[in-house]
Amino acid sequence: VSEIYYVLILAVLAGHALAASLLQFLYRLIYTYEFIMALHDTLRALPGLRHSNNRLQNCVEAIQANYQSNLTLTQMAQICNLSPSYLTKIFKENFKTTPVQYLIKYRIEMACRLLQRSDMRIEDIALQTGFGSGNYFSRIFKSVVGVSPKDYRKEQNLELLTAQETQELIVRYEMLK
Repeated sequence: VSEIYYVLILAVLAGHALAASLLQFLYRLIYTYEFIMALHDTLRALPGLRHSNNRLQNCVEAIQANYQSNLTLTQMAQICNLSPSYLTKIFKENFKTTPVQYLIKYRIEMACRLLQRSDMRIEDIALQTGFGSGNYFSRIFKSVVGVSPKDYRKEQNLELLTAQETQELIVRYEMLK
């Protein structure tokens, strides 16, 4: 990756517009990756969850197992054998978020995986990840990730240069000097 940065920065300095676009894409890609990893860490690696609250852990696992369904707060609470208000209270204490927000973030994480790894239609991904429609999914996705699902997929599918191609570009650039 550092070689790619080097080549792109050199190309930007040389005035290549495509290189500037690729550099911007690379920054967005890294931002998206960091966002997803932070989300993953927040949702799965909270120390209090593993050690002190098996009931909450079982609840999270149940929500993750049923995320594709049209879950309401009441249904989540029923799955966990808790009242909706108590479920919300313990989620806020442990995750600093509500169960519904947790569910949405988890669905977005699953949708990101499908956008990266499949060629499914966005509408189908929306339905498979528990969103009622493609429009609702796109609106929520953009508010959480910062780009539309279509743009996210385009950015994820751009092919980066191989190490050999990068080295060849560096050699060509050095010859131009």
